[in-house]
Amino acid sequence: MELLFDGTIHSGDHRAGGYGPGGSGSTPGYGSYTGWYCIPQIDSLTTVPAPGGRLGYAVKIIARPIVSACGSLNKDQHVQISTTIIGMPTTHKEAWIGWSTMLDPSWQPQGPGGWEHFGMGFAMLGYVLPNTGLYTDISEYDTSIHVLNNARHSDGRNVLSAAEHTKGVWHDWMFHVKWAKDNTGFVELWHKTGTNPYKMVFWHYNVATLNPANPDRDFVVRLGLYRSEVSISTQIFWTQGVKIGLTRADVEYGGPAECPALTCNLTIGGGAQIIEYKNIQGTIEASNAPTSAPFTVILKTTPTTISNTLWAILLRRSGSWAVECSPGIYKDGEVKSGKLIFEITDKQDLFSSIDMRILVGQQVHLAIVFTATNCKFYLNGVLISDIVHTAQPGTGGTVYTNEPYLGFTEYARIWDKALTQTEIHADMTQT
Repeated sequence: MELLFDGTIHSGDHRAGGYGPGGSGSTPGYGSYTGWYCIPQIDSLTTVPAPGGRLGYAVKIIARPIVSACGSLNKDQHVQISTTIIGMPTTHKEAWIGWSTMLDPSWQPQGPGGWEHFGMGFAMLGYVLPNTGLYTDISEYDTSIHVLNNARHSDGRNVLSAAEHTKGVWHDWMFHVKWAKDNTGFVELWHKTGTNPYKMVFWHYNVATLNPANPDRDFVVRLGLYRSEVSISTQIFWTQGVKIGLTRADVEYGGPAECPALTCNLTIGGGAQIIEYKNIQGTIEASNAPTSAPFTVILKTTPTTISNTLWAILLRRSGSWAVECSPGIYKDGEVKSGKLIFEITDKQDLFSSIDMRILVGQQVHLAIVFTATNCKFYLNGVLISDIVHTAQPGTGGTVYTNEPYLGFTEYARIWDKALTQTEIHADMTQT
């Protein structure tokens, strides 16, 4: 598994510069996105806690008539961030792209001529021949979805009806593409909601997906809303960002457990409250986790790669604390290289002796029990390290970027109490 780009939205992501007209190369960008096209007002594109029962953070996008034009000659309205994917399609000839969107319940069709491209646009720089690119486009008359090519010409198919593309509900998407200048290429669009499985809703096979007349160059992805100048309503939608990888498993949305108010009351340990996440690829953003001792973090996870140069965040309460793995070749020597640690953000790193490098490819059960004085690390139910500390987590600390966890977590549970070893063993045997 390999992520080419992780556009997950984090709590501290924001536009570092001003607002107004921009271009696909305009910098600085927004979080891990390196550029932007147009963010006309201070609230046009903001990071918010994800609504609709999702965990973590989302981008809230607001497009208003007229003020969203940002100087376009045709007065089309834009709110977009962007990034360039180095090595695609020149090196990586096949890719999967995953993202999620939700329309606000107030979303209204714009009427004749009021087309709206929303979500993720992946057909930039004139690369793609007719009918092989991708814009997800909302109908002028309802919330049904079309797929458009790079020149905004529909291929004639509605891929999702208005009844299927409901407002106020998260929709998860995947785009699968093989780049080719001959007829060996293909494109697929997949969709799902809730706990339903993904369903392919659009496809083209045996087609050229690169223009033979164009020179090879890196691809650009845009995320946001691009709509006709005749649009007259203020529109709001949310997205949880784009992930791009080489396999489906890199990008498909697994989703958290469906728990009332994001917590589930399990019977183990006397009914203590927990937050539970299931089937997560990469870093888990535990935005509702406790920030004061005691608490316990449990992960049933499979690391696929440990970078020699980058830290890897398995799970974090952004700005407060994190469960991490140090680089495989760490500057402080072998004793701290590739180790599982508990970071008290901006205060102290607590290094265990659990070597994550030798666990690559194995599913392991990790438990970190954090109290006001000690931090205990368990591997498969065995106590490995018990570290005395004095630092306590806070809030509003540094939010680190480019520290991806390359692995899959079957479940993560955060308890609001210090579990005993017996309780940790009981968790290991639960399904």
